[in-house]
Amino acid sequence: MKNNTTFGSNISLVADDFGVSDELDKKIVKAYTDKFITDISIIVNTPDEKFNNSINLLKEINNLSCGIHLCLFSGSTLQISPVIIKQAQIKYLISNRGYFYQPNIFSFLIPFPDKKLKIIEIEIRAQIERFLSTGIKPFFLNSHRNFLINYSLFYVCAKIAKEYKIPYIRIICEKPCNFSLRSLFLVLIQIHIIKCKNICNSLNIKYPDFLLGFNRKTNVKYDKLKEYVTKSNFTEIIVHLQHELKIHSKLDNQIIKLISSNFIKKLSIRDFCMYSNHSLE
Repeated sequence: MKNNTTFGSNISLVADDFGVSDELDKKIVKAYTDKFITDISIIVNTPDEKFNNSINLLKEINNLSCGIHLCLFSGSTLQISPVIIKQAQIKYLISNRGYFYQPNIFSFLIPFPDKKLKIIEIEIRAQIERFLSTGIKPFFLNSHRNFLINYSLFYVCAKIAKEYKIPYIRIICEKPCNFSLRSLFLVLIQIHIIKCKNICNSLNIKYPDFLLGFNRKTNVKYDKLKEYVTKSNFTEIIVHLQHELKIHSKLDNQIIKLISSNFIKKLSIRDFCMYSNHSLE
């Protein structure tokens, strides 16, 4: 799919983890209303009171571009019972009390068997349905701790996105820029990235041409960052505002310089999909 817009090089700044805490929620809302970020990504498998408080904050925002930060490796399950956990043999993923474990990132390289994927799909649908019940429209899906780097899970989520007419999904298409473990991981998943793009193209779902923020210790220079962005029609930058309203320390200055330049337009994912003549009909 060619990500066509009328603007040239476009950048979205997506604040992940909305819903984690009241303090973080307020920071994200302020960054959004101040137009520092373009999109908000909400975790929905939170306790009822916390979830309702977060939703009420979102409903107060005008011109909201929001998506679902699917969570399979933190917090508690919304739908999967202890009996199902035992029957499906997914104790390595969820405890008997219904809380998700936090796996090593390299474990995402291993495909999930179909039997386990069907159980995980129940939880993914439950999280999407919970958000849809609020009346707020989600414009994108992404994942907490980036579990969508697993091809099996990505394929399930992409099909569900198509079904629910969610027009965009995050692909971890970041460039390896140093010698960290995450850069090594980015090298290992290059085939996965191609396969994920092919899935999205076949389902008519949007995705970023370039992504920044997965490798938190990247030391990419400004000129190289500028090159990546200008060669991409749409760049997504992951923002974690729990770090004192910063992005990632080594990238802060470069990104602020980049988004202040005259060759870049900040564009929300919602508007990107709209101006790309996107259709899920």
